[in-house]
Amino acid sequence: MKIRTGFVSNSSSSSFICNICGNDASGWDLGLEEAGMYECSNGHTFCEHHIENEEPEQSELLAALIHEKIACYEERLKIDPDKEYLISSIKQNKNRLNDLENNKIDEDEMEELLSEEYESRYSFPKSMCPVCSFKVLIDEDELIYLRKKIKLFNRNDLLAEIKDKFKTYDDFKKYLNSFPKDYLKEEENDG
Repeated sequence: MKIRTGFVSNSSSSSFICNICGNDASGWDLGLEEAGMYECSNGHTFCEHHIENEEPEQSELLAALIHEKIACYEERLKIDPDKEYLISSIKQNKNRLNDLENNKIDEDEMEELLSEEYESRYSFPKSMCPVCSFKVLIDEDELIYLRKKIKLFNRNDLLAEIKDKFKTYDDFKKYLNSFPKDYLKEEENDG
């Protein structure tokens, strides 16, 4: 049996990948803030620069987070109406929203609420997420949508169609490479 006598760290490595541009950040004890990213409440992770031109004011961000929290609690209340903590949480958040609207929350308190209680880096509002607000379309959603649109619901059906249409993988790649390379870039610049 080996016994470790040196320093033992509780550090862990983290990795974040932007769903929009594919940029990745990784490191020891890395959080979204250090990575320069946000994650919305639907799980989309994206770089700060994707919202730079539209970065919300603290009060706007806090209000959106509070509205989402209230909506979440109200949905949970429909399923389990006997939860007193849900009712009190809704009331607390509505009071906080009222305080925010009446300028009773100063900037320091807003910053603390955003970083600690509402964790805006890890639960960025869906209404402000570039993916959820349809400002960008991510590859995963595009692929699923197109497969559904052409009624190829599973990968095996798609693979069978490709095998049927192309004799070799090289033929398949030639077909894929014949797609105008600048077409997608032009579309991205248009939007």
